[in-house]
Amino acid sequence: TVHFLFCYTFLRDPYERVVSTYGHVFKSESLLALFAHYGRTEERLTMSDSKEIWQKFPHVMPTPQSFTFERFVEIITNELWNIMWEPQTSWIYNDNKEEIVNFIGRTETLQQDLDKIRKMLNIEEEIKVPHLNVTDWAGVDFDYKDVYDESTKKKVEKYYEKDIEYLKVKF
Repeated sequence: TVHFLFCYTFLRDPYERVVSTYGHVFKSESLLALFAHYGRTEERLTMSDSKEIWQKFPHVMPTPQSFTFERFVEIITNELWNIMWEPQTSWIYNDNKEEIVNFIGRTETLQQDLDKIRKMLNIEEEIKVPHLNVTDWAGVDFDYKDVYDESTKKKVEKYYEKDIEYLKVKF
């Protein structure tokens, strides 16, 4: 018997992803604690340490005023690795630099790409995906590009160079 495994993934515009992740920091106790404690100790922190940190140091939790986008970009591109901001293309290739997925969709075209997958797999039932987990910037509608300055843009371009190239993203 031959079994067929269909692997797919969805990638996101790295510039949008970084802004969204920065916004997510302020919604997540564990990320807030991670960044509050970061640089204050020689210890290597894990996300599981964060609840304890949150309870011990509630007064040092970052705010958008005290923890700027510029500082966030510096940390994620040069100082601290986390799977949340790992370049996405690192997950789609094997050690021989061969693509290991059958289909790569984009979060920007999620519904259309899911429809393509459904057709490829001969799935007749429609799959509708609601738009959840939207970053709310105090009810303000804005262009993510407005968050960047030249320095943050260059750091993100360097760190996510393979993602940007693969996705053919233009800032």
